[in-house]
Amino acid sequence: MPPLVTPEVIWWALVPLLVLSAGGFLLLTIASLVRRLPDALPQAWTVITGLVVLVATIPMWDRVQSDGPRSFLGGTVAVDGSTVLVTAILAIAVVATALLARPYLEREDLPGVELYVLLLLSAAGGVVMASADDLIVLFLGPEILSIAAYVMAALHLRRLESHDAPLKSFTPRASAPASIRRAGDFVRRGGGAASGWAARAGPGHEIGVAGPGRGYQPAPDATHLLLAGDETALSAIIAIAAAVPPPTVLRVLVAVPELAVHHIGDGLETAMRVVRRALGLAWPLLYGAPVVPQQERSD
Repeated sequence: MPPLVTPEVIWWALVPLLVLSAGGFLLLTIASLVRRLPDALPQAWTVITGLVVLVATIPMWDRVQSDGPRSFLGGTVAVDGSTVLVTAILAIAVVATALLARPYLEREDLPGVELYVLLLLSAAGGVVMASADDLIVLFLGPEILSIAAYVMAALHLRRLESHDAPLKSFTPRASAPASIRRAGDFVRRGGGAASGWAARAGPGHEIGVAGPGRGYQPAPDATHLLLAGDETALSAIIAIAAAVPPPTVLRVLVAVPELAVHHIGDGLETAMRVVRRALGLAWPLLYGAPVVPQQERSD
């Protein structure tokens, strides 16, 4: 029987990734098992982990300068001068962020462990991305980095910006396949990426168009369908309702809070008229009610 051939592993080149990953998972495990950690422990743990990685890059740099770039793990991972440089920069960023984060966390009364765990795992994703020598690994690195970064961005639950995604997608109310024109509705209420864009939008501004997507497909054997949403979901409700086959009994519930009426004013009534015409319903328009009851449609 021929011997099993395994890919070459250069362990010294994997030290930064292993230290960052192990540091993040160990900190998370300890915080899960211990009822209350000392306030300074997560910060000190993260700083020490970052310093260990930074120190490890020194012999890595010497090794790369003397032996040259190396590729291992079946040609999926590489180590060269740029890899070591990016790893050192990430380690410095981890240490600096950990030192600056504690006063902010205390001032905002935020949990003190999650941020440090996410910081270490995000840096580990950056190391994977910097050492990628294969398209799959190159894709894996930004995914690890970005998932942790997204959670960190949403960590402050009391801030509206933490709940708001930087990229928004909207369903057009109407579109013509043979034309580049699209009709859509944007609801402005308070802050946020979409509300801010709608307030600044004007002729000549660019907007991305993608699709057509698969959309929502009701079950073919469904006899009743309930659509519910607030005023921001009107375009999607119209698009879904237009595709419902005639035997299906359709009920639509649209929430219209008083805050929306205050911000939108006559625009809300216009939007509701559009929905009435699209579905052929004579809906009552009740301002201030938590839910606008709708009539059933059975075509």
